[in-house]
Amino acid sequence: MTMRRTEAGHLLVELDGASTNVDKVNSAIRRAVGETSTVSSLRQTVKVGIIGLDEVTTSEEIEQAITSTFQTDSVEKINMLKTARGQQIAVITVNTEVANKIVNLGRIRIGYVSCRTRMWLDIKRCFRCLGSGHETRDCQGTDRSSCCRGCGKHGHFIKDCQETDTNRTLFKETLRQEALRLSAQ
Repeated sequence: MTMRRTEAGHLLVELDGASTNVDKVNSAIRRAVGETSTVSSLRQTVKVGIIGLDEVTTSEEIEQAITSTFQTDSVEKINMLKTARGQQIAVITVNTEVANKIVNLGRIRIGYVSCRTRMWLDIKRCFRCLGSGHETRDCQGTDRSSCCRGCGKHGHFIKDCQETDTNRTLFKETLRQEALRLSAQ
């Protein structure tokens, strides 16, 4: 266990990752400081994707399904993403324990639909060079911000792209080669 001051002047008590005494330490600190301060617990969170939701499913239904299935109320955030054919994907932020349970189950029933679950990875995208793995502010690549994301040519954007799959594949390979070249520098 370590204790230190944050930049904001708060006292931060850090326990090692395998510690199971978080609640005991939290309640002991609450008793010691009384009503003069607030005590909060920070836990490591991860994102889980719930795939295959129908178009009428709400975030409240998702939270209720997770709460009833796993007897927990640790859902911190739910983002709903629309996909083709009227389906949705929910990206939920939960603590690591609950995330592992959800993913190990493989499927979760929400409403009348049995949805697939998997860990959700946020991939950084650059809107300057159209590559991945970094953001625009850190970009060292070629400026392609006015090009099509599909084929890399000027004059149109991906929604209007008429290029063949071969040309699109060649452009993706070009982006991959540039990323390798820049990472080697």
